[in-house]
Amino acid sequence: MSLDKQFKNLEARPVRTLVVWVLVAVLICGIGSIAATSMGFFTDAVATAKKEFSGSAMLKKYEWFKDAAEQIRKKKADVTMYQSRIDRFGSIDNLDRTDRESLMVWEQELLGVRASLNGLVAEYNAQSSKFNWSAFDTNESVPTFFETN
Repeated sequence: MSLDKQFKNLEARPVRTLVVWVLVAVLICGIGSIAATSMGFFTDAVATAKKEFSGSAMLKKYEWFKDAAEQIRKKKADVTMYQSRIDRFGSIDNLDRTDRESLMVWEQELLGVRASLNGLVAEYNAQSSKFNWSAFDTNESVPTFFETN
């Protein structure tokens, strides 16, 4: 082998070695970056699950459902009460001025109670359809859905 060939082989080997090591380093950095990103994703997922499904969070959600269900039942009873008053006055033919004023006030109050009921029912139904609130779908004392009348 000639001396020139040996020098060319010596010059090519370190360049090849350097290129291989650079590629290996880039590959290791890429894999490390993917792993770190994945770990961050899973860490956030675990933290979110702990926050949403912890005992205290579940108790708070259950209590909200119980309170909202009772408020809805109360507002429905109020609607029935106002409607019966209005119907009773509606059956009387000759109402004096004070009775007509009372009737108009009760009609306005009935509209306000119905609007409040509709808002609470909409919020209740929206919450019960969410994944992180769906654990309460099985209890009859906490219905999964309310309808407005």
